[in-house]
Amino acid sequence: MIKPMENLSENILGFEFSGKVSAKEYENIIFPAIDKYSKQQSKLKLICHFTDKTLIDLGAMWDDILAGLKHYFRWEKIAVLSDIAWLNHTIKAMGFLLPEYLRTYSNDELQKAKDWLKEK
Repeated sequence: MIKPMENLSENILGFEFSGKVSAKEYENIIFPAIDKYSKQQSKLKLICHFTDKTLIDLGAMWDDILAGLKHYFRWEKIAVLSDIAWLNHTIKAMGFLLPEYLRTYSNDELQKAKDWLKEK
């Protein structure tokens, strides 16, 4: 399940991931939200919070790559919160694509991630 995060600064878009995450959710929730957000902001800041019980299907992973590439030159910062080992390793391995703009945090570092996204 994907749901928008609440209580974020207006220039930060965020999502919480839990349970089974499907490509359909990316297409119905994340894509429209990013498209709307990208019309309001010239640079994009994103926070994604994954619970320990998140299962991501292959289609959702592919859609995640597509969303990232579509706005590749507009991402300013992306913070990923997760205690899922394989997910953190994958994100760090892909970090060469956005070396200065992508950071991972453990689930208990939500405020730290928010603070980093607020920095100029």
